[in-house]
Amino acid sequence: MYELALQAIKNSTVKVMEGSGVIICPFTDEYSYIFTAKHVITEIEIEDIHIESVNGLDIRVLDKLEHNDIDLAILKISKVAEGVHFYESNYENFSQNLKLYGYPEQNRHQEKVIDQLGSYNCELHDIGDEKYIFLLDGVAPIDDVEGFSGGGIFSIDRETGSFSILAVEIGMRTPESSNSQVDAIKIDRYIEILNKNNWQLVIPSYLRNFEMYRNIIFEDVDLENDGSLNGIKGCLRTILEEYGVTNSLTINPNSILEKFENKILTYEQKKNDLYNRCLWRGFLEFLSIYLSLNPPLDSDSCNENYLDELFVKFRFVFDHKKVNFKKLFRTYILETDFGPLNELSKILIFSPRNASVGNPILDKKVSNMTLTDISSSIGSQKHRIEVVNRNRNIRNDILHWPSVNDKCLSDNEDDYSRYTVFDSEQVKESLNNSYGEFLADEE
Repeated sequence: MYELALQAIKNSTVKVMEGSGVIICPFTDEYSYIFTAKHVITEIEIEDIHIESVNGLDIRVLDKLEHNDIDLAILKISKVAEGVHFYESNYENFSQNLKLYGYPEQNRHQEKVIDQLGSYNCELHDIGDEKYIFLLDGVAPIDDVEGFSGGGIFSIDRETGSFSILAVEIGMRTPESSNSQVDAIKIDRYIEILNKNNWQLVIPSYLRNFEMYRNIIFEDVDLENDGSLNGIKGCLRTILEEYGVTNSLTINPNSILEKFENKILTYEQKKNDLYNRCLWRGFLEFLSIYLSLNPPLDSDSCNENYLDELFVKFRFVFDHKKVNFKKLFRTYILETDFGPLNELSKILIFSPRNASVGNPILDKKVSNMTLTDISSSIGSQKHRIEVVNRNRNIRNDILHWPSVNDKCLSDNEDDYSRYTVFDSEQVKESLNNSYGEFLADEE
């Protein structure tokens, strides 16, 4: 797996003029990106930017972004099969296996592009506002590192073969000292400029699977004793592991977004909100409860078909602004296009941290003033008028997930505090009695 990861990274590392770059896969099938350093392409017209790859990809540059103040550039290129899908912006999640790839000047006399590619093992040395400083393995004089500018620094998991880009190298920190320290622009800065210019975003590593969320489910439930739900949480984590959810290749945030994006909804369907950690923690909380109430036949049955049925019965909306309870319906329901929706389907609103509003079930009354305000903002936009008209009389139950949790868990804290991970059957029965009121299928 590790060797496959290295090969994928090599295939994604390209020569850009006298420097290097990394092919990146945004959340679209229309084009790809190359992340590089601005000084590699500065003052070069788009049509004159020359790019080479180890497997001879035909790469056409369509557009470019250059940061005003940071040595950062992004090329929008024709869609290619190669590329890095995930980035990691939290240095605490960096693996022990960090590598820099690029095309050092000293290798460019080689005839084959693959023979020109070079790499260094490295480790994180220091952290600044815009940059990381990495220490390259061994002695790395400036002559050996020249040409790596624009090359990616990657975190690689040896066991799973998964990898993420962390930063883009821009040069030696102190060229004259040969101290093996290089500056690299944090990947966050690249994501920020994409977002600012409304270019499609890249997928953060925490959407790869649900592993990082398993230990933080229900952490915001209002409790007198923080340890009261430890037994409940342990049993739910066991259920998630039993059905292979936490490291599933098919049931994970990225796969769910690819197949069910029109059923995981947010205000104006902005990618930044769909990528929010609070949304996916809430979804995993819901899924753990739903698996307890409606278990598949076996672990193999917890698959895409299970999700297909789930998304017929539920729609999910993320409250990205944490608005007050009276505005939830107006902001997240009234103007949301739910598509074909069975009247027995339930709508769940996930919210940011500490967002309980007290009442688990949303009041669907719409005042004349609310409709007047909305009519002035949507004007003559026919589609939005049709959506509001349809949703003002919506009959589906609308549940506020943090408030459901408080009702079902916080209100039963004394009873649940007695459970341990060995009381799984009692836990399932108790959860069915409390959550069944809100999540049970209606015949």
